[in-house]
Amino acid sequence: MPFRYPTPQAELAALQPVLEAKSKATADLLVKVTADQEQAEKVKKVVAAEERDVKTMQVETQAMADSAKADLEEALPALNAAIAALKVRAAGACTAGVWEGRGGATAGGDKGPRQAGPKTCGLV
Repeated sequence: MPFRYPTPQAELAALQPVLEAKSKATADLLVKVTADQEQAEKVKKVVAAEERDVKTMQVETQAMADSAKADLEEALPALNAAIAALKVRAAGACTAGVWEGRGGATAGGDKGPRQAGPKTCGLV
């Protein structure tokens, strides 16, 4: 008896259960991919909103930093001049024995001025 090849209809009938299983698996996978895409879109929207908020905060923070730096650059020369003046005044007061006029009661109860001494010279 010679060998007979199966007919295309017979092959198709034999592969029908495999084809149905693969089609069902593909449909299930498409449902999962669709759900995952929907979830990814939701996350993408949240991330985009957060990114906008962060960029806004970054701009505001940079503006505050720039303003603070400008204020500091404006104030530093005056501060340095004041410190230098205090050093000169304190050094002169200590070496010349200048009387300091201080209001209010002193430890001894008198209200008069007292002479600068070692405890009152220099910067605090």
